[in-house]
Amino acid sequence: MTTMDGPGDPMSDTARMLRLRLFEEFRSEAEAAEHDARALALRSRTMGHIAHECMARGRHVAVTVGSTTVTGPVRHARGDLALIRMDPERHAYIHLTTPLVMRVLDTTSPGRSRDPVAPPSFTAALRTLEMRRAEVQVLPVAASPLRGAVAAVTPDHLALESADGNVHVPLIGIGALVANHARQAPRTAFPNFPSPEVS
Repeated sequence: MTTMDGPGDPMSDTARMLRLRLFEEFRSEAEAAEHDARALALRSRTMGHIAHECMARGRHVAVTVGSTTVTGPVRHARGDLALIRMDPERHAYIHLTTPLVMRVLDTTSPGRSRDPVAPPSFTAALRTLEMRRAEVQVLPVAASPLRGAVAAVTPDHLALESADGNVHVPLIGIGALVANHARQAPRTAFPNFPSPEVS
């Protein structure tokens, strides 16, 4: 039995069509698998992952808490904390587990902008500011911004000494905190807060 090889061969045409069909099926399955993998990776990301990625790439972000937006490159991202450098003197400490909106901007900074000595969490950042008795602007998620000196960080709230008196803000209600990193006087006392009674 002889076979014909060439453009008019029905077996050759059938084989070519089968190969094309198989190729299309494999490509379609590969595209579906790639789409599923991208969707799974996207679903598994947290705000911390996004902030860390922005830090690694030198990306700038705009974070909105309530009616206030802070903008700048991400200098540190770890756990529930992202540190944004607004300008050489001011940093925003972002509490990533609170209601806020983070937009990744097209702007980038040259090179990586990581801060190697940044605190490991939002509460640790507050304690660092407490030791310096730093003047801060607190951005609560459901109230107007507050200004004052960090007097104490308790297990569940931040105590501020402000021009309006002593202010207490629950930690879960703080979306961000802006601190000036210019040299400040060291802590000497708590002039406006009564001493806790010890029994």
